[in-house]
Amino acid sequence: MKEICSGGIVYIKKEGKINYLMLKSRKTGWWVFPKGHVKKNESLKDTTFREIKEETGLSNLNIHPNYYEIISFLSQSGNEKEVHHWLFEASEEKVKLSDEHTEFKWLEFDEAYNLIDHENQKRILNKANEVLIK
Repeated sequence: MKEICSGGIVYIKKEGKINYLMLKSRKTGWWVFPKGHVKKNESLKDTTFREIKEETGLSNLNIHPNYYEIISFLSQSGNEKEVHHWLFEASEEKVKLSDEHTEFKWLEFDEAYNLIDHENQKRILNKANEVLIK
């Protein structure tokens, strides 16, 4: 059965520069974007807002109208997984991590890109960056 998840790339503009929020997964040690499973009767976007708030404490987010990406892959347990991503601007950089992650970093594009382990995650970050610098 396919797992459906939803999440977002969160950024903040600071001193004229774009910084992306990266979370370090407690389970895998990978640097990731906030995301989670869609609950019954919950929209993909509602899931994304809920998951970002649960995992980071951030709730005052503005969704970017020109970004939406889906990545599909096999999870570590061999399940097919589909993750829907949106792009969000945060109004503050104060993060309150859930117990799912061990640390967070706000990073400029190159640093964030180099932390990421998976090509599909690099691809969606690269596309988000292209949308923002246009």
